[in-house]
Amino acid sequence: MWTASFRNYLALITTTGISAVMAGIALSFTILALTESPALLSINLGLYFLPTILSPISGSIVDRYSTRLTLVSSVVIRVFLLVAFALIALADGQNQIPLLLTISLLIGIVKLPHSPGLRKVLTASVNKTKMLESNGVVTSFTQTGTAMSLLASGFLIEAIGPAQTVLLAAGLFMLTNVFIWLAPNVRPDPSSAPIRRFDLSGYSLILRSRTLLVMTVTVILVSLFSTPVESQLPKLMIDWGFNARGFSQFLVAMSVGVIASGLVINKFGNQLNQRLTITAAVALIALVFVGIAYGHGTLLAMLGYGLTFGFAQSIIESFVYAHLHSTVEESVQGRLFAAVTGLDSLSTSIGYLILGGVSSVVSGSIIFVACAVIMLVVLLYWAVGRPMDHDKDRLGLHAEGDKRSRGPELQ
Repeated sequence: MWTASFRNYLALITTTGISAVMAGIALSFTILALTESPALLSINLGLYFLPTILSPISGSIVDRYSTRLTLVSSVVIRVFLLVAFALIALADGQNQIPLLLTISLLIGIVKLPHSPGLRKVLTASVNKTKMLESNGVVTSFTQTGTAMSLLASGFLIEAIGPAQTVLLAAGLFMLTNVFIWLAPNVRPDPSSAPIRRFDLSGYSLILRSRTLLVMTVTVILVSLFSTPVESQLPKLMIDWGFNARGFSQFLVAMSVGVIASGLVINKFGNQLNQRLTITAAVALIALVFVGIAYGHGTLLAMLGYGLTFGFAQSIIESFVYAHLHSTVEESVQGRLFAAVTGLDSLSTSIGYLILGGVSSVVSGSIIFVACAVIMLVVLLYWAVGRPMDHDKDRLGLHAEGDKRSRGPELQ
């Protein structure tokens, strides 16, 4: 598993994660520093994530062109936009807020091909028999990079300013091009079906396989009903006397849980039963939500909940993505991963919008109990519903097979 290609891939995702987290935090703090408006900060975040509705286009691009061309182009354009954002903010930011918000929207668009492109590179970097263990290692490296970036970003924003930190993040992004060039270059398969500009074949592939459908829905539901952790828990912890520092410690505990899950998957992944492990992970999330609602007595207990939640959520994602890598042909993986990540991001956005409407009339504890009930429904299906159909062949779209894609072909 520890080939030169996989080591280059780990360097690529680590530098990408550090750069992306730093850029995202610095963009938000730049808007907040210029406007002192939480409302404009929320608008900026919304514009940054709004382009996920265009995920079918990004998936089509990833499958239509080589991963090297796609990833390098995405990075270079994003660096240009980040530099433009920082320079405008430094020169006349307070009078250019609409322009800065527009740039945030454009950054959200150009970053879309990056995630499905990296997934295709991972498939080409690791032997299919080692896909589960490799996903565990990737999870640990990604989360470690994220934690490092969170710590560094806070320090840099205080030390040199948010706009200057945006410039630094842009420089780090350029460094990722070195590792993109060293990583395997996955080229499009000429024998696959025609690729459309707004290609929905990633979604049709999910619908054709019961296993892919169940796994995708599981990821969506876990993301959707985990949104109270970031939107409701900060206020609850303050009300319980743990203050903002207590919530930050909860997030650190979550990160430790994610890293631990990666180590467990890497060491024991192939020895674990996929269905039973996902069932147990969903059960842990349900127990965490009940514990938060009724058993939050001490900070130590809350840290335990954070660690368990991070561990369980990451276990589910590792098994799901390992299965997708192993059972779906590379020629369609860009569209498939764009569909899955797009639905995942969309469900998270919907969760935040729903909570924004109900949190004023329903207590945070009741919200966590309701989410625990949903997790129990998911658990029961995985426990007794036999969701796995054990796909025997790698799933893909071929020129003479699936022609249900819509829209004009990419030229």
